[in-house]
Amino acid sequence: MSVLASVFGGNLGDTLWVTPLARYEPDLTVWMRSTDAKACSVAPILDDLCKVRLEPDPPETRMVPIHAHVTQRILAAYSHSGKPSIPRVVLRVDEIHWAIDYLKGVTGGHSSKVVALVNHCSGSADPTNYRAQYVRGNPDAFHTIAAFWRSAGYKTLQFGPAPGFYTPDVFTPIEGAIPVRGLTVRQMAACYHVIGKMISLDTGDYHLMLAVGGKVACLV
Repeated sequence: MSVLASVFGGNLGDTLWVTPLARYEPDLTVWMRSTDAKACSVAPILDDLCKVRLEPDPPETRMVPIHAHVTQRILAAYSHSGKPSIPRVVLRVDEIHWAIDYLKGVTGGHSSKVVALVNHCSGSADPTNYRAQYVRGNPDAFHTIAAFWRSAGYKTLQFGPAPGFYTPDVFTPIEGAIPVRGLTVRQMAACYHVIGKMISLDTGDYHLMLAVGGKVACLV
């Protein structure tokens, strides 16, 4: 039987919240907002997991108001309460091979000793977005963290959106880190899978790293 779900917000984290549901509902269709550039850019992360329908005004994401992580609230709304709810992304072999070659080019051939850094979320350039300011990574802390990993022989790669995707831009360079900007969401997922290690603030990227099997130190 066909099951419909929706992603009311267009962010990466919001979208990954519904991916556990696809484990238990093989005929799942997810509605996403067609008028939101963020949602359209993120929608391909659901490839090979479920069907996607872009609608101008999807309903709010269904969830049960229980004291639990939002992924569990969504599962409970579809009678899957308590089941594992780690986000999930299905990558193709060719995407992983692309990421291996791409990272070798970015790091000068040192793709085996790399850590990913993310110090911004989509709202952190807006000083009135108080939640975004609260979860944003402390700039001094990230400079120190990047220096520590480089001293251990690692390349530090700072991931972010393409210049101009957000106005104003949400990218503050971390000292000594190599900027990686403007990848598609699936290219980014493949790179995260190959890297396998991330230090991030509370934003969609750290959910994505977990979804492709990596480990994260999330600064909260």
